[in-house]
Amino acid sequence: MRRLLLLGLIPLAFACSDSDSDARADLPVASQANDISESMTVVFPDGYPNSTHKCVTLAGVVVGIWTTTDRTVIWIYNDWACEGSSRESDMSIINGVPRAIVNATSG
Repeated sequence: MRRLLLLGLIPLAFACSDSDSDARADLPVASQANDISESMTVVFPDGYPNSTHKCVTLAGVVVGIWTTTDRTVIWIYNDWACEGSSRESDMSIINGVPRAIVNATSG
């Protein structure tokens, strides 16, 4: 039984690789634009994912990017927490976790 459990965990170990270079391996270096400006990060005690918020402007649209250390990513177009957003316009939220989108529609 223990062997079966260990065999089942091996693919999981490889799927959870945290290599940044692997994430960009299919994108040519000339096509990459890396934003290294500051972000607001809340560091939680061990056992809880840290949370980061960053505001960027993409094609003239203010976007707030919310992320955690456990790989949750939420993009908010016209994020009211960002300077330059418009309170008169709605925020549009895109959750970057496909499983969450599936779960939201299967409820």
